[in-house]
Amino acid sequence: MKEQGFTLIELMISIALVGLVTMAGYSLYLNVFQFQTYVERQKDMQVKLQLAMDILVSDIMAAGYGTINPRGGGDGTSIGNCAKANVLVGIPANNCSAVTRGNNGVGGRDMIILAARDQFIGQLALSTVPKDSGDTDNNGFNIQVSLLPNMAGQVVAGNNITIGGFFTSQIGVGGVKNVGGNTVFTMNTPLNPYHDRYLAGMDVYTVTNIAYTIVEVVGTEPILQRTVNGVGATVASGIEDLQIRYFLSATGQAVDDPGGNPYKAIRVSLVSRTRDGNKDYTGGVRILPLEDHGVGAFPNPNDNQFRRAVLTRVIELRNDGME
Repeated sequence: MKEQGFTLIELMISIALVGLVTMAGYSLYLNVFQFQTYVERQKDMQVKLQLAMDILVSDIMAAGYGTINPRGGGDGTSIGNCAKANVLVGIPANNCSAVTRGNNGVGGRDMIILAARDQFIGQLALSTVPKDSGDTDNNGFNIQVSLLPNMAGQVVAGNNITIGGFFTSQIGVGGVKNVGGNTVFTMNTPLNPYHDRYLAGMDVYTVTNIAYTIVEVVGTEPILQRTVNGVGATVASGIEDLQIRYFLSATGQAVDDPGGNPYKAIRVSLVSRTRDGNKDYTGGVRILPLEDHGVGAFPNPNDNQFRRAVLTRVIELRNDGME
């Protein structure tokens, strides 16, 4: 029998077909891989966005608790000193508001500043005698506190404290000393001279100051940073924008600055981003305008390489003193 084999043409056709099938398979694999990468990155972006919002909402809903005079009403004449400027360092005075906003900071982003009761440290050892000034212990700028044993040495100058929410101020430099077994705090602002005395046995708490800001360093991902009493920590990476608005009580109108008008809720928006799995992707668009953040405000020159998501929550305030 005559033996037969593949001709050169048949061999070349076979190789070409194998090559086409291999290329098609690789292309399919690459597309599937890129899609899976896209899905995973989208999921990761959404998780970070939700985590950041949950932490932020929790802090906002606790804002003002135990630091705002419940009888004040934000009229500037309340027993609490929260309406006076520079009472709480880092907390701008805004008619006793426990939620304040830094508008249009770096890159057009907002910041949120909160104040809330933090930790029970003891009780007033002596009733106070309100007056404008004076250095007599437990008068004027001074209050005498019976500290919990574990709080000795833990409350220092620079801490903010509150007496049941009716008086809130910062301990001054050198403002901690012991007198007859009790601790005397010298405050930066005096006790209000026109209203109640603060009676022995009233609870004393430290006050937490919390600031949320967007921090971005060139060459790194932007982060949502939570700063507590001056110490910053990352909440989530990839968060590139933060915006806040207030809903006025009288009209329900959303405004950037309440201007001292009562408000019942605030709207917070966070924008998260993730780089697309395709290194050549340039189809990303900014989520703008968002609140009062105008077009062209972001400093990053490569914004079109990212995909984005936005999460918005309306939060009803519980302890703000602005009812």
